[in-house]
Amino acid sequence: MAGKKVLDRGIARRIGDGQTTLAFKDNWIPNFPPNEVLSNSIKQCHNLLVCTLISSPGVWNRDALSVFFPPIICNNILSIPLAKAPKEDSWFWVLTPTGQYSVKSGYKEIRKDKIAGFQDSIFPQFTSVWKRIWNLQLPAKIKFFLWRMCREILPLCTNLVKKGVDVDLRYPVCKDADETIHHAILNCEHLQDLWSSLSVPFIAESDKDVCFIEWLKIALTQWDDSNLCLFAIAAYKIWNRRNEVRLGSRIPPLSVFKDSILSLWSELETLQESSDRSSNHQSRPSSWLPPTFNRLKVNVDACKRSDLATGFGCVIRNFQGRVLGAFARRAPPCASVDLLEASAVLAGMEFACDLHCSIIEVEGDCQNVMQRLNSQSRCLSPLGTVLEGIFSISLVLV
Repeated sequence: MAGKKVLDRGIARRIGDGQTTLAFKDNWIPNFPPNEVLSNSIKQCHNLLVCTLISSPGVWNRDALSVFFPPIICNNILSIPLAKAPKEDSWFWVLTPTGQYSVKSGYKEIRKDKIAGFQDSIFPQFTSVWKRIWNLQLPAKIKFFLWRMCREILPLCTNLVKKGVDVDLRYPVCKDADETIHHAILNCEHLQDLWSSLSVPFIAESDKDVCFIEWLKIALTQWDDSNLCLFAIAAYKIWNRRNEVRLGSRIPPLSVFKDSILSLWSELETLQESSDRSSNHQSRPSSWLPPTFNRLKVNVDACKRSDLATGFGCVIRNFQGRVLGAFARRAPPCASVDLLEASAVLAGMEFACDLHCSIIEVEGDCQNVMQRLNSQSRCLSPLGTVLEGIFSISLVLV
């Protein structure tokens, strides 16, 4: 059943001429499944074909769209590129950039649904906790461990006994009390000096009678991300130390253990600061490189401030840097930045063709689109419609 839901959501129609796609039954409008299209439409016609919403090849009929759909759906439809040459409608997989199905993408979607449903159905009031956890700049294994702590699904002795496993209920490290999340991570007497030396606020306020995630939610009001990261690293290390004791391994003294916690915390903070500096570093813009003397260079770029505020521009120059033509215009709504950047390339090449440029080089700053143009693999998504248009013009322009 879960697989069928993912297939229903993942398979969509790529519009060519619209002759075989039903406007109110098939999945073809970005971000609007058929049931939402039906519930939000102004006027319904169940057997309406998408081709009746196209005025001419490559052009949507805005008047026809406004008869059936509200503005928000109309804008999503206008973001779908149309081929200027007749082409049949086809299927594509919306969960991958190329539109080709992969088992990995289907599995990830099923797992995402299960995790989201599990959280929403049992812990809907802890959305803020989940966001803080998953947004931490920590290795995934530590964030996942913290999530398991909140769910109280670690293999604690008390949990194992509930599942029928014959084990000692007591905490393996101290043997003084039953092993619970609070005792194993926070309240054990052996850990008090460690937590005091780490100076993480609110640790002393933990209460075994309060659900761990309830306590953590309150603690997060006192902690910044640095406190939360240090707590997560310490808890992860404490749990690993507990596992070593349970397996009979020798463990280092707590003073050495504390140093390993602070060392990992410092290392991760340094990496994050380095990453922030790199992302904020403004590199000097590269100088424009002229084409060879017998070619023209077409530079294109696009801008997307919102789903509706989009635009692109183009400049054509010769080997001396002389501008032979340029334009800047608003672009139709685009569902993605890659689609907008590809549309900018197509518009630039059409502009060059209108100026009767024969041999050109196209340059843009969208690496994904440029890689896709140089790739031999076929793109089945709506982006493929624009790429095919580019390839068609490239047969005329060299």
